[in-house]
Amino acid sequence: MCHYLCGGLHGRQKRVKAQSESSKSVVNSVLISREMPVFPGFLEIIRVVEHNIIDIDYYVHKNEIVYIKTCTSTVLADGYNCIHNRITWFPDETVTVAPLTPGTEIEWLNLRDTNRNFNVRFDHNLEKGKIVTFKFKAVLSNHHQHFENFFSTQVITPLRSLRVHLTLDDASVTQVFTQKIANSPMNIRTEQPKVSPYSAPYHWNIENPELNFEYKIYW
Repeated sequence: MCHYLCGGLHGRQKRVKAQSESSKSVVNSVLISREMPVFPGFLEIIRVVEHNIIDIDYYVHKNEIVYIKTCTSTVLADGYNCIHNRITWFPDETVTVAPLTPGTEIEWLNLRDTNRNFNVRFDHNLEKGKIVTFKFKAVLSNHHQHFENFFSTQVITPLRSLRVHLTLDDASVTQVFTQKIANSPMNIRTEQPKVSPYSAPYHWNIENPELNFEYKIYW
């Protein structure tokens, strides 16, 4: 049996020149597009782990994005040996995913969905009460320059700590913006962006991120 982990969302928007300037955006689940049909209820969400830490490394190059995700969770139910993830990327670009944790493998799923669905499958059943950690690396090509300048993680299951690390292969970037967003940037609970000096890697740690909010980093 498999468990659908959570919607880690990352994306792209036109370059932001000022905090108040609106722009057309695309948000992805490990890259889900807001401009594409999204089916959040397509897969049954079974809470078999409690997420302690999700740690995400982004390495942004001109022609590719490297995304490394590490999850540390407490198992809440017996009998599961895989955790579901999904990636939606631009159809004219490529995606490769590789496991980085010994004893795991990537199992691609043939689902009728806008996403590229896969399981991180363990070589054993997960045991209730144990801590499980897994890590994988996704490489997404950007030859057509669709992606530009932001990542956003949407918290859809309880999480104790979200850690984001950003490395840009662009010497012209001197500032980075972070923002907590409700279901819409116009929602009154959406917070104003915070600006910080950028140096590589830039670290953003969010303790007890709020459920159903997006945490966006852009430059």
